[in-house]
Amino acid sequence: MATILQHYSITALQHYSITALQHYSITALQHYSITALQHYSITALQHYSITALQHYSITALQHYSITALQHYSITAFIPNPS
Repeated sequence: MATILQHYSITALQHYSITALQHYSITALQHYSITALQHYSITALQHYSITALQHYSITALQHYSITALQHYSITAFIPNPS
């Protein structure tokens, strides 16, 4: 995991539970700004499915509340292949 995480600011990651992050594909997350992600609770996100959001940037998502995202799953963090 250290090799993967080296692309991120540890300062940013300190806001997250590493235990929570291990449920996610770091490969998928590496396409996003951890600075943007730090506005969200990873613990909260792990309950969501984000497939619907895959067309949006995390930068855009930072303007929304987790309450709004509660109908989605974390799969949205997987980059749109297009």
